[in-house]
Amino acid sequence: MLRPILLCGITVSSSFAQRKKGQARLDSLLAELPCAKADTNRVKLLCAISYQHHNKGINYANQALTLARRLTRKRGMATAY
Repeated sequence: MLRPILLCGITVSSSFAQRKKGQARLDSLLAELPCAKADTNRVKLLCAISYQHHNKGINYANQALTLARRLTRKRGMATAY
């Protein structure tokens, strides 16, 4: 009997969490960048920033591409392109 109640509590509490949008999302992604290690997660982060950042998006995509090439991550390269 406890399981359905617990499941409902998790479902209800997670429904209130909303994804950040617009400038708030971009600010959040940029805040993560300085402490991100040079790995595939940083490639994903740079790609996400390039999608959000209309003015400097190409620059972040190029950074992601360079890092993905160095890590030989084909999926990262494709995403950066």
